[in-house]
Amino acid sequence: MKRLIAMVVSISLLMAVVSGVPAAASTVIEVWPGQSIQAAVDQADPGDVVLVHAGIYDQEVRFNTGDNGITLRGEEGTVLQKTDEPSMDFIAIAISAGVSGVTIEGFNIRNYRFGVLLEPGSTGNIIRRNRVSGCWDGINLVNAPGNHILQNTVTGSIWAGIWLGPNCDEWGNPFGPGSDSNHIINNSVSGCDGGIIIDHSNGNQVMENKVKDSVGPGIFVGHDSESNWITGNDIFDGNDGINLGNARYNNVLDNKILGSAGAGIFLGPDGTEVSPDNNVIGGNKVSSCRAGIVLFIACNNDVLQNRVSGCEKLGIAATGPDSGPLSAGNLIQDNMAMGTRGFDLFDKSLGVLNDWLDNKYRTSNF
Repeated sequence: MKRLIAMVVSISLLMAVVSGVPAAASTVIEVWPGQSIQAAVDQADPGDVVLVHAGIYDQEVRFNTGDNGITLRGEEGTVLQKTDEPSMDFIAIAISAGVSGVTIEGFNIRNYRFGVLLEPGSTGNIIRRNRVSGCWDGINLVNAPGNHILQNTVTGSIWAGIWLGPNCDEWGNPFGPGSDSNHIINNSVSGCDGGIIIDHSNGNQVMENKVKDSVGPGIFVGHDSESNWITGNDIFDGNDGINLGNARYNNVLDNKILGSAGAGIFLGPDGTEVSPDNNVIGGNKVSSCRAGIVLFIACNNDVLQNRVSGCEKLGIAATGPDSGPLSAGNLIQDNMAMGTRGFDLFDKSLGVLNDWLDNKYRTSNF
């Protein structure tokens, strides 16, 4: 595939992160219901484990400067829960700016503004095997690079299940770098407004996640995000399965998308005039969506070896508005599109502005 960017993954590092095998002996500080989790974290030294025993804790926990290398572990049945409705004031677990090497695992988190928040510059942290439900945002990374978000279950977020992006001012305008080079692997996200959101962020690996019933896109990559890998994810129902909005040089590979009310995979401007370009869309299986793969004012992308079946309107489409620029310069090759009620292949330029090569289909408009 042309323009395919080489991906280097340290298998040994990821295996160690996923397995949770401790690197060395550590002191265990125990917390029982009625006691303060924050006090235990403040007491801990790097390498220590804070073990929170089963129970319901109406508390907030923050890792402050210097709280590096601490593990906060909830045993089965440990719940962090606000008794009030979610508000802008409550954060279940926050990792402050610059803190690194923290592990958060095993918690049930309910009814907060943020379930887990990683603040600017926090890096090398592991968030794994937590269950986050009924929060505004489930797991949120703000200018937080190089973290591992693994095997979490996020349900019913009012906004995003998992969000990666830059800091924003009080009007929501982004500033500073985004959240780059994170691993978002083997999480389950369901019933959120947006499933997994990558905003102004580069070089992230979003792999083997399951996303279901999103109000908006299952996975969104936009606002100048580059060089992200979206691979091996399963996305069911919801609106668009995967949406790339003015994103460049991303790789969307080997995903399975079923039953989207919009497009299985959509490439188009996200409120700006900048088109998504130079992305690779390859080896995906899209079925029973309103449309399969749609390029809307999208240029110079590769759409290769995808399988699209049983969609309602369009199988694979290169299109644009009724008056204005169209999708152009795209290579659409070695795909199979079958069983579409409308056109299996559709090009608003009638095949003039894009290269359609060696595709298998039954109906087209050109």
